[in-house]
Amino acid sequence: MFQSQVGRCWKKYTNDSGTKIQTTNTGFEIKLKRNGMLEGPPVPEEAAATPDLRLDQDNVARAITECQPYRLPAEYCDEWKYFAPVLAAKRFAGS
Repeated sequence: MFQSQVGRCWKKYTNDSGTKIQTTNTGFEIKLKRNGMLEGPPVPEEAAATPDLRLDQDNVARAITECQPYRLPAEYCDEWKYFAPVLAAKRFAGS
C-alpha cells in the first residue's frame, strides 16, 4: 500500500552523462505521524556503493517526501508509524 503511493510520485532521472541511472531495491527507515505525514526525512538503510546508486536513493527519497500525506489504515498506526520498507525503484522506473 505504501509503495504504490510512492510510485505515483516517481520521476525517471538520468545521471550526468544522460544515461538512465542504475537502480536497486533500497530499504529506508520511515517515521510517519498519525496524519500520514513524515516525522523526518526518509533515511536509506545502507550507504550507496556508486554515484548512480546514490542518485537512485535520492530519487526514491524525493518520491517518498513528495507523496505525503500517506493514506494508511488508522487502526494499524502502531505498525506503520515506524517501519523500514524495501522500495523497488526498478518497478517505478520500468526496468
